[in-house]
Amino acid sequence: MGIEIDVMQVFRSSATLVVLFICSIVALTVILERWWVFRSNTVDMQWLIKRIRRYVLESRFQEAVSFLSKQKSSVSLIYREGLQKRTLSRLDMEDFLTNIISDENLKLEKRLNILGTLGSLTPFIGLLGTVLGIVRAFHDLAAASGGGPSVVAEGIAEALVATAGGLVVAIPALMFFNYFSNKVKGVNTHMEVAARNLILMLYAKERAGDGHR
Repeated sequence: MGIEIDVMQVFRSSATLVVLFICSIVALTVILERWWVFRSNTVDMQWLIKRIRRYVLESRFQEAVSFLSKQKSSVSLIYREGLQKRTLSRLDMEDFLTNIISDENLKLEKRLNILGTLGSLTPFIGLLGTVLGIVRAFHDLAAASGGGPSVVAEGIAEALVATAGGLVVAIPALMFFNYFSNKVKGVNTHMEVAARNLILMLYAKERAGDGHR
């Protein structure tokens, strides 16, 4: 005789499965939100550098700022803010751009700690559900004073589902945490390259102008 298990009943009777379900919703929300942020940060560095260099060499700063205002990437922000503060000394410009890079890194890293925490925590929540499920199975067995497998089926099902649920949440959370962390490093590198490139363009042009005087 087959053993029938009401999966929804198992879910409703297990607090750990409810917690894991909530964790999965939170993880999915963060993953989608961060994916959209990094998708907007995609930029062709070589194309952008050539475009900005042309603007700077031709002293078309307002056109450059207007063009960059339409871009959504962190690299475009570095160029736009730098061009708007182009009257600063080189040392002040370096400090100014470093602060912007730090601020942008904080924005890019936003909510990644949630994924890291969920990736580390949910396996333990699943393990707790496993223990509680086994305890429930033995409790049901004792209450029934013996009996067949059907007596402990619901408790064992809860234990197995909790184990699987913890892993199902943890694996994608950790995978995307590492993926987005690498994306942060990539965008940070691009911002640093853009900052150095802008400084070279602005102050090389300034020195060239002084040499003609």
